[in-house]
Amino acid sequence: KKTFDLKVGQGKTAHKKAVKSLTWAPWNPHLLVTGGSTSDHTMRIWSISNFDTTSGPVHTLSLSSDISSLHF
Repeated sequence: KKTFDLKVGQGKTAHKKAVKSLTWAPWNPHLLVTGGSTSDHTMRIWSISNFDTTSGPVHTLSLSSDISSLHF
């Protein structure tokens, strides 16, 4: 088993504040989506199939509010 620390890395790879929500993509067990809290306001999609400490998110979406839940 692997443990994934989504605050690893520098700059745009990490959430700036706490992660308030996360979910796995139901069609792909290697995609994890996380949502940031106050002052972060980002949703990040991570590919964990070959995740390491230098990996960043596959995609980042900036929003105007906290992300308190995610659902596919």
